[in-house]
Amino acid sequence: MRRRKALAVGTAVVVLGAAVAVVATGTIDTPLTQADTGDDSATSETTVDDSENDSSDELDMVGIERGDLTSTSEFTGELGFGEVWPVPLTAEGIVTGARPVGTVVEFGQSLLEVDALLVFLVEGDVPMFRDMELTSPRMVGGDVAQLQRYLIAHGFDRDGRVVVDGEFDSDTRRAVLDWQEATLQPETGKVTRAEMVFSPEPVRIASELRVGEVFEQLELTAWEPTVTVEVANRDRQLLEVGTPVTIEFGDGTTVDGTVSEQVSVPQEDGTTKARSTIEPDGSVPGETGSVTIGVEAMLASDVMIVPVGALLALAEGGYAVEVVGSGGAGGTEMVAVDVGEILDGMAEITGGVEVGESVLVAK
Repeated sequence: MRRRKALAVGTAVVVLGAAVAVVATGTIDTPLTQADTGDDSATSETTVDDSENDSSDELDMVGIERGDLTSTSEFTGELGFGEVWPVPLTAEGIVTGARPVGTVVEFGQSLLEVDALLVFLVEGDVPMFRDMELTSPRMVGGDVAQLQRYLIAHGFDRDGRVVVDGEFDSDTRRAVLDWQEATLQPETGKVTRAEMVFSPEPVRIASELRVGEVFEQLELTAWEPTVTVEVANRDRQLLEVGTPVTIEFGDGTTVDGTVSEQVSVPQEDGTTKARSTIEPDGSVPGETGSVTIGVEAMLASDVMIVPVGALLALAEGGYAVEVVGSGGAGGTEMVAVDVGEILDGMAEITGGVEVGESVLVAK
């Protein structure tokens, strides 16, 4: 059997990001020669060139398979907990209890202790902007409603008389007294900005406090870690909202994640980049730092694929594969095919061939 020595295959350039598989336009080097205008005919009525040397010992038979052509892009991201903000506390005195940096504080738990008095975290969208107590006229507002919900949820409304109506009444005051008694706070019936902090989410301790020092400020971050990654605009479609990704940490462990946000970030040179925020789907090992983001891009799904070395350029244009057994016992037949996506040495084909048939390919 005589075969060609090289094959020119033109494909589109597919650039998927940093450290990503690239399909390049140009010549794919194989032991096959490029077709010319010779007179030899294949049984499929396609025309190929023959060389003078029998190179059958340089060929393999490979089955046509059905599968996917998928590339993986890799980007460098940064694991963190977002912006740091100070807690608006009016507590004054000596720190008598503190939590380590990185501790996640849930609703109903204390953030710290100043002069042996605990400061509690309570769920609420309205910040703790005032002290709350029984007054005339009565104090009314969303902050009061948040306090009432907390007292009920944590069992400090023993008589079941507190109504979440945003009005600080005598029943609310009685529940506050129950809360202060249970938590060893001074029983004043008044909730001050030195005792409570409202937050819509649990928080994470971001600053180190030492027991015995004068309290000045406590800093917090969001409790859930996120990963941010900036990419050029040409790659922004790979990290759109809802895209599943893989996050690899420095110790080699990986967790899945999902892109939750994407924004444009202006650059000093007048251009923009895309910044995507990724939320891990599982627990995150270690502290903040660089991570590797892996994104899979599907180029072709559930298609017939063969090695690129099986493609033969035809003199009249297009490509063919040499199917084994189609031309009789031990014979071969040239069958014209259309070539689609090409990635990592494999090509998508369509035409008069079927999965399971064998084709010749250069070793």
